[in-house]
Amino acid sequence: MGNLKAVLLLGVFSAALPAQTFNTGTFLGTITDTSGAAISGVAILVQRIDQPLQREAITDDLGNFQIPQLPSGSYRIEFSKTGFQKVVRPDVDLNAGQSLRIDTSLTVGTVAESVEVDSKVAQVDTATANVGSTIFGTQVQELALNTRSFTQLMTLQPGVNSAQAQQPGFGSNTSVPFSFNGGQTSSNNWTLDGGRNIDTYNGNNLSMVNLDAIAEVRIERNAYSAEYGRNSGGQVNVVTKSGTNEFHGTLFEFFRNDKLDARNFFAASRPKNRYNNFGGTVGGPIVKNKPFFFLSNEYRRIYQNTGVRTSIVPTDAQIAGNFAGGRTITDPTTGRPYPGNVIPSQQIDPNAVALIQTYYARPTPGFSQGNLNYTSSEPDGTKFRAALARVDYNISPNLQLFARYNIDSTRLLSPYGLFSTNPMPLCCRFRTISHHAAVERLAELGDQPFSGEPDHGGFL
Repeated sequence: MGNLKAVLLLGVFSAALPAQTFNTGTFLGTITDTSGAAISGVAILVQRIDQPLQREAITDDLGNFQIPQLPSGSYRIEFSKTGFQKVVRPDVDLNAGQSLRIDTSLTVGTVAESVEVDSKVAQVDTATANVGSTIFGTQVQELALNTRSFTQLMTLQPGVNSAQAQQPGFGSNTSVPFSFNGGQTSSNNWTLDGGRNIDTYNGNNLSMVNLDAIAEVRIERNAYSAEYGRNSGGQVNVVTKSGTNEFHGTLFEFFRNDKLDARNFFAASRPKNRYNNFGGTVGGPIVKNKPFFFLSNEYRRIYQNTGVRTSIVPTDAQIAGNFAGGRTITDPTTGRPYPGNVIPSQQIDPNAVALIQTYYARPTPGFSQGNLNYTSSEPDGTKFRAALARVDYNISPNLQLFARYNIDSTRLLSPYGLFSTNPMPLCCRFRTISHHAAVERLAELGDQPFSGEPDHGGFL
């Protein structure tokens, strides 16, 4: 019987740098007139729809503009210049790690005249060589996932393969390795809100997040730029949700129960298999347009039968010292066999009897298979919890700060040992705890109220 406890604390603190694109995206493009000539000095206003965040830019002599460091979300974009009609794009979606080109044409007119463009912007990244994709929060939450783990969606991406089936497991509650484009399964870089989130023992994702708390999952599979770094395989970043000016919440429970299963025709009873996965989220404003909060809790209670095992346990007669019919028992003081193969009661240590009575289960009545006389089928148990708290603070329209803390803990009950090596259900209990924290500020370029070198991840 054992008790294993692992505690991990991981933090990431980021300053506003153009290269820090794990959680942010970039708008860029070229503004021209109807003849195709570049227009300089066009004012561009970018406003986030669900939170009060805005950025401004002006096109250069070649009509080009670039607005980096934008958190993922939906935006309203205005293009205006004296002598031209204003162009408005009311709903443009930007993903983490994305460089989205928005080339726009202005028509001669007055700024008071406004043209609203409803057509969707092509989501193809033509600005960088990155080969990747985004799994949106609605996909994460609505696609059928057997284990309620976002990692199941990895194999839906081109070039991603795994030789193991998805199973809830030890520690991170996911023990499945993935190969991106034929690379080693230990070469991937898993991040949570841009902070390193890797089980260094096997290279798998470590801290888990409730699916209802995921805004999106950004996957870079190949040819990504240098800021991702660390590992040569796939880059997977999970972006958590934030609160908005409206209160939103979810409640859920998914369950399986052996009471609903059909009994095997040849089995006397149904093995115990229970799966309960429940929790919820809530988010909203602390003060309208300023600080926002988002909270998430998820629990799992799993009991899974691992099969029937047979072994040998002492009978009542043997505990009393009677080994008649069995192997010969010799007296350690004389070296001679006991008469009738029976140990005298005065030579039996009462402490040994108490130990056997306490820790050895009794033989199954009537069971006999050669020397085997005991059968058991105790289920493995898992108690898992993932909790997340996030605060976003709009200090000004051009400056945003967020802080997020995530903890998951797993308690395993393994009656036959961690790798099921014991023939009898005598142990074991294991526990792992993972802590993950991130703090990041997003500021318009040129606005540097904070100082200090950024640390893109590390152990504290």
